[in-house]
Amino acid sequence: MQDRNRFRQADINILAKRAANICSNPDCGALTIGPTDEMAKSVSVG
Repeated sequence: MQDRNRFRQADINILAKRAANICSNPDCGALTIGPTDEMAKSVSVG
């Protein structure tokens, strides 16, 4: 994928926060972030 087709990380972070880290698909609603085995890290699936 070319860089011009990618969102900036700052924009991704803002969108995730505005969506409360919940999938915006009306049929889904799953959390898009969660814990990992390492206490200082998280995993993002959205």
